[in-house]
Amino acid sequence: MLAAELHAAWEQVLQRLQKKINTQSFDHWIKPLKPVTIYGNTVFIEVPNHFSRDWLLDRYAGIFKQAFERTLGHDVAVQFLLTAEVPQVLHALTRLKTRPQERFTYLNPKYTFDTFVVGNSNRFAHAAALAVAE
Repeated sequence: MLAAELHAAWEQVLQRLQKKINTQSFDHWIKPLKPVTIYGNTVFIEVPNHFSRDWLLDRYAGIFKQAFERTLGHDVAVQFLLTAEVPQVLHALTRLKTRPQERFTYLNPKYTFDTFVVGNSNRFAHAAALAVAE
């Protein structure tokens, strides 16, 4: 998700949260938070310290999840990250995005044309397979 889209989604989530949380709690617990990124179906939010993270997990995790799901239109998981964890997580996510997909095949690598035994019964199949492979 682009930074502008993330910011727009975050603003909508804040509006939804503001309706459900009293002003004092919102100003103290929610305003200091920063959206980090959305990767797959996981929303990463930066929190200033351990106490804030624990408090948010205990009291507001469900409300955050619901607000993001209504805003984004699909199921999400919400992860609260400490400020110190953000660079490491972003680096790991970047590596996941750029890592090439491993190709999985049901073909046995031992079976090659070099080791194929050609006989009267499979000569035509061998020639056809070899032509397709080339």
